[in-house]
Amino acid sequence: LKLLKENKRAGGYIADCAGIGRCDFNLTLINAGRSNKHLTEVELAQKFVPFREESKFGMGKCAVNWHRDSTLEPFSTIAVYHHTPEEKLAEDWKIAMALNEDSKQQSSPALCVPLNDGDCYFMLGNFNHHHIHSVIAGSSARYASTHRVALTEMATWKNIYSFAQDLLRSINTEDTSNPTGKLIRQIGEGANLIEFEWIRQFYVQGSVHEKQHATYWK
Repeated sequence: LKLLKENKRAGGYIADCAGIGRCDFNLTLINAGRSNKHLTEVELAQKFVPFREESKFGMGKCAVNWHRDSTLEPFSTIAVYHHTPEEKLAEDWKIAMALNEDSKQQSSPALCVPLNDGDCYFMLGNFNHHHIHSVIAGSSARYASTHRVALTEMATWKNIYSFAQDLLRSINTEDTSNPTGKLIRQIGEGANLIEFEWIRQFYVQGSVHEKQHATYWK
């Protein structure tokens, strides 16, 4: 909310318009996507889940379902680099875009744009506020490098840990038999922060990710 107010004062979000967001990226995500062909015996043994059909517009097999990127600075640029190393001429991977259901923007049709090896696409300004996007799987392996301007105030392990430490100090110094409204709100916020921004974000990455980080966490 603080960032939205600051952006508005700087000529940012007014009605259905948006100001100029930042593009000095501080987060990079590297994603590997398999092809939409039938799963091999090895993939079946590793319990890979087959791609499902895109449900809204019938665009094909969905590698990444409809979503909006989150935990970003308002109106900041999102950049994605697309690479298909096995099939340089493959054009069947696609980026799909559609208006978000609660958007106040005027109606416009959903789009599905083919991607060539080496393409880079950008989501600018208020695009991520009013639209959802999806990735339609192609017939070859695909790597994507996504660059974002992520929030850093409350979205890192360091800040979550610090918040939890402050909360524990408050609990230990206050009378918990008759807690203040402020302390109750802090406890609720702390529980949500630790569960949804730390624990779930870690385990959603899977068992391989957990094993790779076992030494670090211990």
